[in-house]
Amino acid sequence: MILGCLARDFFPETIDFGWKDESNASIASGFKNFRPVSQTGPGDKVTTFASSQLTVANANWEQRKIFYCQATHESKTKTVRLQKREVIILPPTVSINPPLRDSTSYNGTATIVCVISGFSPNNIQVRWLKNFNQTIESTTDEPVADKNGGFKTISAITIPWIELDRGYEFSCEVKHEASNFYELKNVSGSQGCDMPSSGIQVTTIPPTFESIFTEKKAKLTCKVSHMSSTDGLSISWYQKGKSEDLQTKLEDGIYSNGITVIGIAEVCVDDWQKDRFECKVKHPDLAALKVVALFKQNGGFTSSPEVYIYPPHQDELAQGETATLACLVKGFSPNDAFVKWTHMGEPLDPSVYINTEPIKELSATGKSTYFMYSKLNIEPKNWTDGKSYTCVVGHETLPLQLVQKTIDKYTGKAHAVNVSLVMSDTC
Repeated sequence: MILGCLARDFFPETIDFGWKDESNASIASGFKNFRPVSQTGPGDKVTTFASSQLTVANANWEQRKIFYCQATHESKTKTVRLQKREVIILPPTVSINPPLRDSTSYNGTATIVCVISGFSPNNIQVRWLKNFNQTIESTTDEPVADKNGGFKTISAITIPWIELDRGYEFSCEVKHEASNFYELKNVSGSQGCDMPSSGIQVTTIPPTFESIFTEKKAKLTCKVSHMSSTDGLSISWYQKGKSEDLQTKLEDGIYSNGITVIGIAEVCVDDWQKDRFECKVKHPDLAALKVVALFKQNGGFTSSPEVYIYPPHQDELAQGETATLACLVKGFSPNDAFVKWTHMGEPLDPSVYINTEPIKELSATGKSTYFMYSKLNIEPKNWTDGKSYTCVVGHETLPLQLVQKTIDKYTGKAHAVNVSLVMSDTC
């Protein structure tokens, strides 16, 4: 990986370049300085350029390590910081535009356009299907940046009108692996003119690590919202590649901003770890079958949590009203973790402690990790009597997937114990 540093518009032509690492230590080798070059432009204006290049290890750049280029001209020094930009992950928004029969360009063919916008990074997969199984030829533009930090692309197909008249369905299939996004947008002959789209939304929700830990099953959730009625509603879960649907339980409707119904299926943990699942929704207000995928994203950056437990402050104990224990969990990725408390070996009810949501931060290596706090209020007497409390943390990256730290008045210092979590089930 070569980093470049350019200086311009300086005089006289003598300039010195230097490089430093993120610890502010000078880099003595691996760089090359190029002699200044002068160029005469309009109005006989002379512009002087000079540059320097530094070769760094790809791994250091990918880890977002920081480098500094310093340019010294006469007695003045300017410093530029170079660091790989953090990749922002944004899921796309997909819309499909059916053709208009009264188009002046109508010549026996129809063009269907799929607009994919707002996604990041710019790696996206688009495929067109006829009747949900036959792949057809399409044209997809290279993604271009938008003003909001995402990307946009357009994909289109041109088909004979007669295929729409015969009721064929055409689907724009969009996959964005970075954001765990999959969606299928459909159009059929009934949409051969402007047809208002339904306001119904279908969202899939993955199982949490805590639910897998407590139930030894992976719970797949499909939420269908903004319905005016549940008449004709069908929600079914499928394992990718299998025709038989999974047993799907529908929960009672929630009546707020329209009607919301949730469909839940339970699968083996091992299947969730490696397979893809689809929620398929039918409703009279949907122009076609709605298919939304769900799968566990593997292969990203992972980091195990560090756990610190803090005793009550002496000032708080002196008041004799409450005693607060705090548990800090930091440096973990992905952000799915849980915290529980036990007292003298017995689990405490979640209502007696408060957990924050995971909060994103940058680690010392420049990677995105998460931290969270848990706060437990106890009786001051329990603390002064030396009773012990334990903060239990679960995260998929821990060697045994669970760690606990215990503290009491006499130890004054937490000690850690790794606890085994068996991820098998009866499937």
